[in-house]
Amino acid sequence: MITTDDVTAWFPDQDVVLIPDPALPAAVTHPRTREVLTRVGLPEGLLDVVEIAVDLAAGPRSVADRLSGESGAEQLYVLGFIGPSYLAVHSDTGAVVRVTWSYEVTALADSLDALIETMATINTAIEGDDLAALRRLGEGADPNWRDIVDGVLANLIPS
Repeated sequence: MITTDDVTAWFPDQDVVLIPDPALPAAVTHPRTREVLTRVGLPEGLLDVVEIAVDLAAGPRSVADRLSGESGAEQLYVLGFIGPSYLAVHSDTGAVVRVTWSYEVTALADSLDALIETMATINTAIEGDDLAALRRLGEGADPNWRDIVDGVLANLIPS
């Protein structure tokens, strides 16, 4: 399991975002998700492509608070953004998803641990200035991550 030390080692130039236990909604029942959000923390982002919400310490809000009328949206809690989409976690399973404003839900990772590990792999390639490795990651990535890696590459390579 990932620890706070892992997060700070993998993302040395970033703050680690923690949610105070009282601010995390009781509806987030998945034990490891609660632990990661309140004790381990999340890196603040990945080159402006994946961004953890700066107000997350006040407690995440459900997607239903932002997109009214969508079935199942009350079980998804917004952690930040991936471009114009929400980065959210499922309150019962801990699965991490991308949610568009038209409520298209796409799976990104089975857990916050898996999300952080994938972000760390990308960040390691960035920190090592290894664009070839980053391109290989994008080519071999799950299709749901491919556009994230492409966005990172676009931010690194001047037009």
